[in-house]
Amino acid sequence: MRTALLVAAAGLLAPSFAHAHGASKGLHLHLVPDRAAPGAIIEIDADAALPVAKLKVGFVGEDPAVIAPKTPAKRVVARRAIPKTAKPGTTINVMAEAETTQGKLFRASGIVTIIAAETKP
Repeated sequence: MRTALLVAAAGLLAPSFAHAHGASKGLHLHLVPDRAAPGAIIEIDADAALPVAKLKVGFVGEDPAVIAPKTPAKRVVARRAIPKTAKPGTTINVMAEAETTQGKLFRASGIVTIIAAETKP
C-alpha cells in the first residue's frame, strides 16, 4: 500500500492510503478510501493546475455538492457519503468539475469500489 501526503485547502497535513485516482488535463482526484461500504464517507481530494474558485463534486446520477473555498486554492477537499443504495461488488463513479479563478473549467472522474459493510458479532 502506497502512502501519499495530502495538503487540504486549509493547509492541514494528513496521511492518505489512496489508490483510486482520476485525472484529466488540469484536474487530478484522489479518492480516500478507494473501497467503501454504502453510507461510508469518502474524501475527494481535488488538485487543480490553477486556483479553484468553485468545485462541483458528486456521484454520477446525483446532484453534485458545490464547494467555494474562502480563499481560492489549487487543492480542495470534499467529503461525500456513498449512497446507501450502492450494492457491494459494484463500482461508483465520482465526478468533479473545478472552475478556476481565471474562468477555466477542468473535469475529472474516479471510481470507488463498493464493499459490504462490516458486521459486528
